[in-house]
Formats: sequence, structure tokens, C-alpha cells
Amino acid sequence: MDELKQYVDKLFARAPKTAALRDLKEEVYTNLKAHEQDLLLQGKTAEEALRAAKQSMPSLEGLIWDAQPVYYYPFLAECCQVVLLHALLLWVLLLPLMLVNTGFLVTLITWGAFLMAVGCAVAMLVLRAQDAKTVRTIKLTSLRRFARTAWLVWAVFFAVCVLAVTAVLFGSNVWFGRPVVIDGPYQFGVLAARYYLPMVTAVLPAATGRFIKLIAGHEAGDGHA
Repeated sequence: MDELKQYVDKLFARAPKTAALRDLKEEVYTNLKAHEQDLLLQGKTAEEALRAAKQSMPSLEGLIWDAQPVYYYPFLAECCQVVLLHALLLWVLLLPLMLVNTGFLVTLITWGAFLMAVGCAVAMLVLRAQDAKTVRTIKLTSLRRFARTAWLVWAVFFAVCVLAVTAVLFGSNVWFGRPVVIDGPYQFGVLAARYYLPMVTAVLPAATGRFIKLIAGHEAGDGHA
């Protein structure tokens, strides 16, 4: 396979599959191929020409992540649907902890996930009642920044929870130099349950990562409504 085409495919791998970006991808490949051929005519070796062509386009961050026109309300409704499903999943995953652990944080996150799901369901119904042909532009850079921020917040929450649980469970062992002893699978399960809460909350930032992929299904002028 054409190595330059593989390089362009990799550059566009994280881009939404919209018609505009498909055309842009073909244009970028054509321009890089022409640049490679020019370098070959100038006496460069095939390896040198390929490397120089790649270096001429190291990133498409400023080219790809611009505003995309979408059918606005259907797009927002589907984003709400994604968050709704992930919030319900989190609620279901946390229900077992409610049966064995009624701590404040467990209760807060469990019912917070449920209320988030309800709120998203109401928002989805309201958005679907709006004009489905309303077109607005969505900045992909903003969506990517929002997803990164969501993962950053989760990472901080995860680190704080893990450190706090570890300090409570094993702090005295570390302080007094005593070995950590786990007496059988039951105790191991109890310990694992303490780390279960921060781990499963990752389903919420995971929802934000799907927003960009939804762009392709609501691209204005691409036959969607």
C-alpha cells in the first residue's frame, strides 16, 4: 500500500467522517503526492522525498478542527442520548455498592447519575421538539477541549479517591512497617470494592469522547435531518 496514503489516513484517523473532511483528505493526499513527485524529479531518493513530504504536513490540527455545520438540535439531542445511556450505565454499575455501602460519596454519585439520566431524557425530548433543520456551526476544537477537560477532571477525582482509600486501608501498615495481609478471596473482594467506585465513573467522560463522532451523522447538507 502507498506509504504516503497510510500517513494521510493516520493524520485523519481521529477526524469525523464528514463529506467536507473526506474531500479535504483527498486534497491533502493529492498535494503531498505531488510534492513527493517534485522532490523525486529534483534528484531526491524515494526515502528522502517521502520523509520530506511527511514533514511538510506534520499535523492537521489547525486545518481539521475548525467549525462544522450541523443540524443543531438533532445533534444536541443525540449528545443528550449518549450521556443518558452512560449515566444509566453508571447508575446500574453503582447499585450493588448501595446494597453494601451507604456512604455519602456512593449515595451522592449513584443518585447524581440517576438525576443526570432524567435530566438528559427531558432535554432530549425538548430538543427533538425544536426545528430539526436549524443549522449551526460546531467548533470541533471546543468539543475536543471539552472531552479532554472531562477526562482531566475524572483523572483528578480518580487519583484523589484511590489515594484516600489506600491511605485509610494501608496507611498504618506503611507507617509501622507492617506487611499487608489479605486473608482469602472475601477480603480481596472487599478491598476491590473500595476501588470500584472511582473506576466505574470513567463511563461519564467516555461519553464526551463520542460527541465528535456524532458530527458525521448530522452534517448539514449531507442528506441528514
